[in-house]
Amino acid sequence: MISLKNIELTALRQDESFAFMKFVHTELSKLPADPEEGTSPLTVPRTAFTESFEEYDRALAPTDTKDATAEITACDDRRDRAWYNAFRFTEVMCEHPDETIREYAQLVMKDFERYGSPLSLGQEAETSLLHNLLNDVNSYSESIIRETFNLGPWIDELNDAEEAYEEALHNRAATRGAKTLGQTKAVRRKAEEAYRNLANVINAAVVYVGEAEYVDFIEAVNDHIDRAKAIVKARRTRLANEKEETPAPETGEEANV
Repeated sequence: MISLKNIELTALRQDESFAFMKFVHTELSKLPADPEEGTSPLTVPRTAFTESFEEYDRALAPTDTKDATAEITACDDRRDRAWYNAFRFTEVMCEHPDETIREYAQLVMKDFERYGSPLSLGQEAETSLLHNLLNDVNSYSESIIRETFNLGPWIDELNDAEEAYEEALHNRAATRGAKTLGQTKAVRRKAEEAYRNLANVINAAVVYVGEAEYVDFIEAVNDHIDRAKAIVKARRTRLANEKEETPAPETGEEANV
């Protein structure tokens, strides 16, 4: 039986949390409408979520984000070019005369083909796709990526372009006009709690009345949840790798050598 998946909302960054709430708000039209007479189990939690999301939206209302938005667009264009160049280079290498180079290129091409092209996707969907793709490609050994057919510079550029896009996105989020940090946290917690209540009611309704009227909403939100989890997982992996690569400070006798 279908149900809304669990998501650790507190693990999302502020812009990611708001994007998730906005998506859910947009998808509310896929839920059963309130009856003309009386109420449905969804009436109260749906209204509460809508009101709390609108409050969240007002708290994060942009002041002047024109420059920040232009930066995001430029970074998005850069990562599009970086993906295309890495893809085309790998595609050409799949026809390389050397059998070893050709086989390794074809191995990496399978990852590109698995996730498909991000060029026609929205920015958020593209971010999720690139996180997954880079996570897979970066898992190959240095000898395969950099020495065998020299994909390294193209993947480095794609990594840098994706990080620059994410940084630009966070810079824009930082310019949003919340009155105080405390207020922003409060309205975010309120919206997230309202979502949890709504999700619990929807899952309970599916058990009692069946999934027919809920399946479109649940599938859409679950797909978004999967993308959000992929972004969080990729970020945690990257931070863990960076921590492992950072040398510990020298102490005691080692520091005096």
